[in-house]
Order: sequence, then structure tokens, then C-alpha cells
Amino acid sequence: MRQIRTPPLFVVRWCILSIIGSMSDLFHERLRHIEAKFCELKTSAPCDITDTPKTAGVYVFYENGKPLYVGKSDNIAKRMGNHRRPSSRHNQATFAARIAEDELEKKGYKLKKYIPTKSLEHYTKHPQFDEVFNAAKERIKKMTICWVEEKESTNQTILEIYAAVTLGTIEKGYNNFENH
Repeated sequence: MRQIRTPPLFVVRWCILSIIGSMSDLFHERLRHIEAKFCELKTSAPCDITDTPKTAGVYVFYENGKPLYVGKSDNIAKRMGNHRRPSSRHNQATFAARIAEDELEKKGYKLKKYIPTKSLEHYTKHPQFDEVFNAAKERIKKMTICWVEEKESTNQTILEIYAAVTLGTIEKGYNNFENH
């Protein structure tokens, strides 16, 4: 198996600057806006999951100070309800479903080789899914979030991905941006 090495930070920065240098001015300006919003997100005060605004934006779930999941919504308060509500299904509480998926894998449940991609739907058929899924929603209730307002949907999408990559919630957390 080929080992992939992470390039030194100066190489990554040079690549980014090279790419940015060839971007359109319009997209470059959008990225400057995203960077400013990300700084605002990183420096925002953590709040309780029940103390969120009814505004559009991007949010980060934290547990013990560690970022675990980045999401976006046109109504953050409503989305927080979906993440923790006992009646929410796996497609409404994706973060909880990913935690449940992780817990089932820790217990030795693996997808069969013939299933080409990880499918949350597959995990919902496991006899213990409801138990670990509900426990995950309870766990989420105890987490804190940071959020930033962003009403423009394209900016939300770019900021969500930027924050997930930068905060490490893809590799070490519960975000993924796989196609369905």
C-alpha cells in the first residue's frame, strides 16, 4: 500500500497562492469574504445548542473544545432541533447518524464488501441502530456550537467546506462531502 505524505505547509501555501493568483477576481473576492466569515466563526463565543438564532448561517459542533462537525442551514435554530429531537430520522439528524455509524463500527459492524460506498441507510437496518442513534442525539444535546450568520447559500456551502477542511472535521470528525 502506497503511503501518502502530507506536504510541508510552505508547499501547501504556495499551491494555494498559485491557484488564487489564477482565479477570477469575482471568485477571489468571494474567498476573501469566506475567510473573514471563517475568522468570525472561529472567534465567536460558544453557546448552548438550545440558544441559537433563527438565521441562516454556518455552525460548528464542539465537544470538550474539539470541533466535530460543521453544518449549514437557512434556520440554525430549527436545524439544531433536527439534530437533537428524539423523533428526528437519520436523514434529518445526519450528525447523530454519523456518530451512530461510528459507534456501530467500533462494535465490529462493518459494511459488506459489495456495498460500494458507506450508506447511512444501510446502518439504519442494524438492530442496534435506534439505540446508538438516540444515544448520539442525547450526546449532541450536551455539545456547544459556534455559529456565524451567512445568508447567501453559495457562500454557506463554500464556508461549510472551508471550515470542515480547516478545522479537520473531515479527517477527524463527522463531515463528509461524498456524492449521493
